[in-house]
Amino acid sequence: MRRQFYITRPDPSVPWGFRIQGGRDFGQPLIISAVTNTGLVESYGVRAGARVISIGGDPTSSMTHQQAQQAIIRCGNELQLETIDSSGCVSEVNISTPVGFGPARQPAIVTAGPLRLPSSVMQQPHDGSTESWKNYGANPYNSSAKCESVVSSLSETTGLPQTITSFQRQSPRFNRISDQVFTGDKYTSSFASSKSTNVCETNLFKPTSPKHPFSNSGSSWSKTAVVATPKANERRPVCYSCKREIHGPFVDTMKYCFCPDHFVCCQCHAPLKDQPFAEQDDQFYCVNDFVNSAASRCAKCEQPIIGTVTLALDKSWHPHCFVCSHCNKPLQEKFHVEDAGTFLCQEHWNQLHLTACARCGEPISEIDRYMEACGKQFHVKCFCCAACKTPLEGKPFHTRDNRPFCRAHAFAVALYD
Repeated sequence: MRRQFYITRPDPSVPWGFRIQGGRDFGQPLIISAVTNTGLVESYGVRAGARVISIGGDPTSSMTHQQAQQAIIRCGNELQLETIDSSGCVSEVNISTPVGFGPARQPAIVTAGPLRLPSSVMQQPHDGSTESWKNYGANPYNSSAKCESVVSSLSETTGLPQTITSFQRQSPRFNRISDQVFTGDKYTSSFASSKSTNVCETNLFKPTSPKHPFSNSGSSWSKTAVVATPKANERRPVCYSCKREIHGPFVDTMKYCFCPDHFVCCQCHAPLKDQPFAEQDDQFYCVNDFVNSAASRCAKCEQPIIGTVTLALDKSWHPHCFVCSHCNKPLQEKFHVEDAGTFLCQEHWNQLHLTACARCGEPISEIDRYMEACGKQFHVKCFCCAACKTPLEGKPFHTRDNRPFCRAHAFAVALYD
């Protein structure tokens, strides 16, 4: 819906209270990316995400970002905006081929699968309650088993927040497998102790949106499944494969129960009862079949991704492959895409593309009011007399040694050298 706003303020010291992004030089329509709570424009009903059609009566379709800023400044204390509600706008994360320096985007982080091996012997079947299971023994593979819950929330970009809950389990066997996969070595059956590799079972919850993330089909690696025996007078489990009640020992994968002979790889049908296995879309895989046919491939190194997966630009990446080209740090928050296809974190994009204020040294952002004087750029609030600190916006001033002075101190400058 198209809306028009006529906003006034008492004097230029009162900020409008909103931020814009996009423009012709960014290859994007001009939109309001943020609105300050209790700010001036919020009281008029301006909302973040709205597309700006005109500023001061001038259409924005051909404006660059800088021209849009200047149009707002030219409005003085009477700002006229025409917008279209956010339902017709495109979120910044959906732009995959920016022109010039693209806007900040936020990658999605998901986890693709912990390796599970059978860990303990149980004496009671699952009856739906947490008290119906009792652990009476342990399998050797359970020595390092550990369960933890990790909640990850990503924000900043419209449509991006995601929550991922992971139950992490891994065995010494998987440590060897993951090391060989990351280094490109051929997988062998000789499992040696190795460093830990973060691999998780993924469950994806989607609040409103994109640090999304885009579940990797809900895959999970695990240690071996639990082998249990039904207890008398208890409800018996049902095999997920044959759909029949199980009378005797059964395999518990934490999600489904199986007859021991029915718990096999969906690809090669190899028994999985005493082997590492993966679960994806309710399908169970052995190690080799998951790596060869189900695991995501990194867009940079083209190796299978086991563990944390970063999804950005419609591709999957290892976290250590999706990094800032300037500082080589993983991009966990906002990032920018350069023309050469490289990525920059927010900090280094600001350093390379934003001008710093000559007084405070902070970058002059997209909507900051600024002045050019003495061959430099200043925030409006930073442009003041070098002697008495009086603001010089809209006032005559004198310069000496590339420093501004008010009239009162222009001829007493030597006292402040």
